[in-house]
Amino acid sequence: MEAKRKAILFATSLILTCVGPAFALDSNAGAISQSDFERQYEKLTVRLLLLGLDFEQYSLQYRIEALRDPKSKRTRYFLGQEAAASGSMTAGIIGIDQTRKVLYAPQKVSRRALHNLNTVGGVTSVIGASSSVVELASNSWHAFKDKRDHHDPKTTTAYLANKLQEIDKLLSERDALLKSRTELEENQPQAAQYKVETKLMNMMRDVLVDEHERFEISKVGFRTQENVFYALNTGTSALSGLQYLYGYKGVTQSKYGKPSAVYSTVSAAMVMTNPIVAAVSSQVAKRITKRKLTKAFGALRARPSVDELTAAAAELERASAATKDSPACQTTAAIILDAYGSFNQIFPRELRSEIAFLRTLDQVAVQNLEMSQPIGGAALGSGIMSILGSYGAPRHPRRAAYQNYTSSVCGVAGAGLATGATALGYVFETWNRYSLKRQGKLPEQLMEERINDSKMVTARLLKAVQD
Repeated sequence: MEAKRKAILFATSLILTCVGPAFALDSNAGAISQSDFERQYEKLTVRLLLLGLDFEQYSLQYRIEALRDPKSKRTRYFLGQEAAASGSMTAGIIGIDQTRKVLYAPQKVSRRALHNLNTVGGVTSVIGASSSVVELASNSWHAFKDKRDHHDPKTTTAYLANKLQEIDKLLSERDALLKSRTELEENQPQAAQYKVETKLMNMMRDVLVDEHERFEISKVGFRTQENVFYALNTGTSALSGLQYLYGYKGVTQSKYGKPSAVYSTVSAAMVMTNPIVAAVSSQVAKRITKRKLTKAFGALRARPSVDELTAAAAELERASAATKDSPACQTTAAIILDAYGSFNQIFPRELRSEIAFLRTLDQVAVQNLEMSQPIGGAALGSGIMSILGSYGAPRHPRRAAYQNYTSSVCGVAGAGLATGATALGYVFETWNRYSLKRQGKLPEQLMEERINDSKMVTARLLKAVQD
């Protein structure tokens, strides 16, 4: 992790305003005589740069670790849930065949087929529940390893909050130093350049904090939604398993038909409500995380955009054009614009990619929420008709037969939608990740690129300081 603590976002921004004097000394080999003010300016800004680098690389490494999931996670969960949905659909198809025979050819009803119906449904329900349990356990293990390796949110927030306090303290000292130089008021071009540099430093400070906060809030919300859904889905599959267990017994003992129908109905209702509960839990977790981060980092003063950063760099170009007679200012400006050019090639692409990735996750969540309603609605209709058939059979056997037949048709419709939606969701997510990866636009890819690129920038800085 130490080898990777060289990130470009804050590094470049602070290099923009901080490293100029150090490079000026190296490139001119002592030709420029530094005043006490210049030496103090350099000392403060270099310390700021090192702190900023530490903040940036620590945040980046934490985010890379947070995004790291087992490669087989999506495929194994897809297979487990697809097996459960397919099993329900298979059971429903057998149910349609057998309940239809009850209406038109009762003598052809097969107990063996009815037993097979419930066996298939029960086994695949267990597979579905196990699938959710495995993913919940996987996320828990991931969280445990993060805490063990000090990549957990609490440790990271405490570390970054401490670094941010040091950065803000040095920024204040630097501002006080600049204000103490009353002669700068007589040198308007130089004063204007220092002002733009200060503005850019503060913007980059806010970008760093905003970037980390936004990621952490989104990550906590997404993980919470995942875990709550996995837990609820385990319960849904367990109830579905009980439905088929009592259904199996109900083939020969009619009294078990009633609890089987009740479990079926409750399970279907949970299919509809699980994504809603998970989404609400996600929003609650996001708000709690936001409050914690605001308490640790303080209220964010501004949220600069990529366009605002680009405009600030252009403003610096214009300010440096007016300091042609100051070799120190010219050298600083040249290093700033060179470093900003390197930074500007990576940060906007990563920002857009991360936003696109998070929007994709939100889209998948919304699609799951939308699809759960017709899927659960069909299953709920199946359960209700099954309850009516089970409880009304002694008095109205013919009506009960129609209700059970309708229940099977509704069950197949819901299971068919679930099977198709699960497959489409998997294909959509897999293709999206494949496309981003092929283009080198996955957030973790771009963060790695930032880390690698920053090593060269940091190496130049360290060499200049040592020389």
